[in-house]
Amino acid sequence: PYYMMVQTYNTIESRDLWEYKLALPPEEVDTLAAHAWEMGQATFPYYAKVRELVWLFAGIHGISLDIHEALARFRLDPGAYVRQLSKGQRQKLALLIAMIGEPDLLVLDEPTSGLDLDARLMLWSLLRRHLSAAPHRALLFATHDLDEAAQWSQRVAVLHDGRVVALGTPTELCRNHVGSEMKVSILAPSASAAGRILKVVPGHLAKSVRCDGEEATIYTNEPKRILEAVNLEDTVHVDVRRVSLEDVLKSVTSVVPDERAAA
Repeated sequence: PYYMMVQTYNTIESRDLWEYKLALPPEEVDTLAAHAWEMGQATFPYYAKVRELVWLFAGIHGISLDIHEALARFRLDPGAYVRQLSKGQRQKLALLIAMIGEPDLLVLDEPTSGLDLDARLMLWSLLRRHLSAAPHRALLFATHDLDEAAQWSQRVAVLHDGRVVALGTPTELCRNHVGSEMKVSILAPSASAAGRILKVVPGHLAKSVRCDGEEATIYTNEPKRILEAVNLEDTVHVDVRRVSLEDVLKSVTSVVPDERAAA
């Protein structure tokens, strides 16, 4: 296998060029060879066909690949031109190319960006098969989808302003940074009404509270007693659920998750 970054056409390099341009000894080139990167904005020449790109990268890896079978697994048309592909199809093509050499370490940036639900499930099925094929294989991926991070990650690093502000398993993060198993979210008609709700919450029942505009959130292990203690007559909506990585992100960054915050 060969080290590569699936980003632009010009990043494709032969092994000899890597040894010459980086002045690396062969053993270090072999270390790089076990890694593959897939960037969030993978770019390919628009005049190329899908099967041609897969054939090219398979040749760079020096492996024999059933191209039509591989493309069928990713539901890609071998004869389609890159310029004809949707964003989601280009993303699947980039992932296929990143996985061609069966690297020990996959580094993926927003791997499911632009994919519909079926394509996401297919992607994770393929990644799970890749990882389970060898015990030493690992996946490092960045995502804004906190549910995806919780479902597929053994460990999660929360990034804020370029720094890692929390690190651990999803369960550890919820326990250490939220402190409760459940949360009660109450949507009030106004921010002042939400503030009044939090003022009457018994302190011994709440691990912590927060107010985001018209929404009051109480973190607790006794949601039933919380609901009995507050006046719900003027509330718009009440929701009780288990805490999640979204609550961790709010706790460690004081920011409501959106497109500017990543986990």
